Amino acid sequence: MTEARIVAIAAVRQYLEAAFPDGTVETFSAMPERQAQRFLVAFGETTRLAIVSFEFLDLTSVQDIPKRLDRWRLAEQMAARGPTGVLVTEGVKPL
Repeated sequence: MTEARIVAIAAVRQYLEAAFPDGTVETFSAMPERQAQRFLVAFGETTRLAIVSFEFLDLTSVQDIPKRLDRWRLAEQMAARGPTGVLVTEGVKPL
């Protein structure tokens, strides 16, 4: 894992810790088969899940990560979906 990706993962974690101050944010090892990093926010037995693509982590500047996650309302989406989870990616490019 590159240093840049480690810093990007930390930026996502900080965003989630600020968005869910009463929760515990856990970062799970990368999912190479899915090219993503998992973030779990736990509130006792209640959880929220975000799966963040390596593409997003690698192509988004660290300074822009919280802005983009906020603009996309990631915390609200996670709260609404609960353990089902939310996928964060760069998106699909048109053919």
